[in-house]
Amino acid sequence: MSSQLVKEWQGTGKAIAVVLLVSSVLFSPTSLGANGPDNAGRIDYDLDNDGLIEIDDLADLDEIRNNLDGTSLYSANTGCPTDGCNGFELTTDLDFDSNQDGVMDASDTYWNDNGRGVGEGWLPIGYLSEDGDAPFTAIFEGNSNTIRNLYINRENMMYIGLFGTISESQIRQLSLSGSLTSVTGYWHVGGLIGYVSNSELTRVSSHGAIYGRGQTGGLVGAAGDNNKIYGSYSKGTVQGESWLGGLIGYVGNNNEFEKNFSAVGVIGSDGLGGLLGIVNDNNQIKYCFSLGNVHSRNNHSFSGTGGLIGELRSGNQVVASFSSSVVEGRNNDTGGLIGQLGSNNQITSSYSNGLTTGNLQVGGLIGEASGAGNAITNSYWATDRARQLNSNGESEELGYVGLSLANVCLVFLLG
Repeated sequence: MSSQLVKEWQGTGKAIAVVLLVSSVLFSPTSLGANGPDNAGRIDYDLDNDGLIEIDDLADLDEIRNNLDGTSLYSANTGCPTDGCNGFELTTDLDFDSNQDGVMDASDTYWNDNGRGVGEGWLPIGYLSEDGDAPFTAIFEGNSNTIRNLYINRENMMYIGLFGTISESQIRQLSLSGSLTSVTGYWHVGGLIGYVSNSELTRVSSHGAIYGRGQTGGLVGAAGDNNKIYGSYSKGTVQGESWLGGLIGYVGNNNEFEKNFSAVGVIGSDGLGGLLGIVNDNNQIKYCFSLGNVHSRNNHSFSGTGGLIGELRSGNQVVASFSSSVVEGRNNDTGGLIGQLGSNNQITSSYSNGLTTGNLQVGGLIGEASGAGNAITNSYWATDRARQLNSNGESEELGYVGLSLANVCLVFLLG
């Protein structure tokens, strides 16, 4: 089952092939003279007339911070449709290792030395602050291209990622990868986005080392309210203290997640999940899974540790999802699928099959249920793999029981 899901969810969609169409314009003598070294002064910013301004290099990408609504670039919109442009599209792969020497240092364009010999790296696009908010509010179409070796080292700064914050936005078909990819921040830290609200992410991914004190995830640090995330994944490592997830560290309310997965090693103290760290209220999680190991490194916590979700609070739905993560909870409330369960949640047709260990309130599927009204049906844990014979609230009548891995597989194969 997992191999079939991985194959489907790793699909990145169809690339929009515009290179042949526009090559005669881009490489004409007139065009080369007009563009200049920073691509300002183009003859046409929307060569394929789709309302998305082309991003051709790192300088263009950096300029987006001055055009957060997607209506212009370098304060120009020549070639946009009559009703204007509303976003950007990436035309090629980009690489922050700008000199291609395999090292991130002062010789790379976006090293950004802080004056003490330390490179702070890329400054995220979009921000929230006490002085005013300026999130990215447009479309960013990746066209199945990859941004390699993103480097950010801003340990005292919040809202960290390629995009710091986005709102009422769409980001599609974009991958972050590269052996030098490293993102460090304080709070709301993710490979792609620090904080997202009222937005859609479709077939996006991040593969790298992510560090943050709290609300930190492999793809997104925190997803506030009313987001839809589809067909996306993360790989690598996430390290920090509290509310960490392989995909997303913190999830607010009324979000929809479908066909997402994480293969991330998560290490922290509190509120740790292989896919999602803390999940608040009224969210839907369907056809998702986690593979990376989850490790809690101290003996005190206020939230759980889970293979898929650290803490699931109230009114959420988890459907046809699973975890194969090894879960080591040195704190309380450790579960193969969910560490701590609140109230009025529905979990159906889901399972876990990873080794699960902890101190108190340890369960093969659920560690601890602190509230009432939860419904767990047709969901299982593999007793021989988890090495746990029990799970909080287990019920043979509801089909919430522990089975051998062979029998768990048989149940799902037979429907």
